[in-house]
Amino acid sequence: MLDKASFYLNLGKKIKDERTKKGYSLDEFSKESGLNINKSTLSAIENGKQQISAFQLYLVAEALDLKITEVMKGIDTSNNVKLLNKDDTKNLDNI
Repeated sequence: MLDKASFYLNLGKKIKDERTKKGYSLDEFSKESGLNINKSTLSAIENGKQQISAFQLYLVAEALDLKITEVMKGIDTSNNVKLLNKDDTKNLDNI
């Protein structure tokens, strides 16, 4: 299952990828989308450090000429972070 932090990180990456495909700067995209947030906040969203509301996601999708489901499509739902447990540390000596 995807955790909250990974979800926002992947969503932000998708937003940034789509924004750059359209050729928008952070400032241009904020104005075009109607988000009216500063570029540092938008950058934080794109870097997964700031959550985005459902309404903000709607505005983003509209500005990108996408449906919300298209913005969400392709978000990696696998958890790429594997934490070690005590038994895994025994195997480290063999590496």
